[in-house]
Amino acid sequence: MLAQEIHKMGRKFYFVRSKIDQDIRNEREDKEPSNFNEIEFLKRMRIDCDTHLKDVMKSCRVFLIMGKDMSLYDFPKLLDTFRDDLPKHKKHIFMTALPNISFQMCKKKQKELRKRMWKVALLSAAVSAVPIPGLTVVCNTASLVSELETYYTTFDLDDESLQRMTDEVGKSVEDLKAVIKSPLKDGINFDAVMELMKKASGKRSINTAIALSVFPIVGSVPAGVISYRAAYCMLMSSLKQLAIDAHNVLLKVFERE
Repeated sequence: MLAQEIHKMGRKFYFVRSKIDQDIRNEREDKEPSNFNEIEFLKRMRIDCDTHLKDVMKSCRVFLIMGKDMSLYDFPKLLDTFRDDLPKHKKHIFMTALPNISFQMCKKKQKELRKRMWKVALLSAAVSAVPIPGLTVVCNTASLVSELETYYTTFDLDDESLQRMTDEVGKSVEDLKAVIKSPLKDGINFDAVMELMKKASGKRSINTAIALSVFPIVGSVPAGVISYRAAYCMLMSSLKQLAIDAHNVLLKVFERE
């Protein structure tokens, strides 16, 4: 049996039963509405799966899922199990690559992205401390543009992801874009990042950091400190807004006409 071979190879085995909504519908049709209990039915199904699997394996985790709405039943638990069983260095990649299937998933992605924020801000500070006029600003902004693009695609707010969602629910991309309030929806570029940085820490602070970075040693440290604070605040506020936008997009997707 496949389960036994997987177990012999030392791999983790998960039993996933899909189309659980169809099983529920069939069971409901076979019984009187007053006699049907969905919770009890799922409990019996889980026990039945466990019983048959124990004949070939000592322990196995069973997940009951449906394809139409992955936020229901055991799918979120299945994703959590996958994440917990992965090596530490792969967990971040796994979490950020997942589609936004629920509001809980949006929160988990926000939490995961926040973990790396200080590293990006520190890189920004290091670049700002280099006394090369012009080049410092360009390199610093480029790293922040890249990070914001990662946030945007991670929350499925890019055009390709929005189009994929509209194909599934019958809504237009314009309908979903209408609920996105982040200024980044108009484009993630040099000007957009500079404007967000100024809003996060003040226009005067950014201009001061640029001016100080020209002076080696004397100006490098304060320029780095100002840049770190500005980058961190900007990333934090942008991440928060994009998480809200992702939440609103999901509300729009699930909205009934």
